[in-house]
Amino acid sequence: MRRLQDDWADCDFCGWEEANVVGEPFERDGERLDWLVCLACGRSNTRRLGWPAAPE
Repeated sequence: MRRLQDDWADCDFCGWEEANVVGEPFERDGERLDWLVCLACGRSNTRRLGWPAAPE
């Protein structure tokens, strides 16, 4: 897990500053995601990272 910086660091649910961490990216249904967790309130959600590059 790693701490986030900038706009993603603050929790959208409780407002706690610099409380969000994310896990390792993973792929689901062809889309890249990671899991975002607030260390203050415990709320969690997936975060969309985008689509993987098309194979050449």
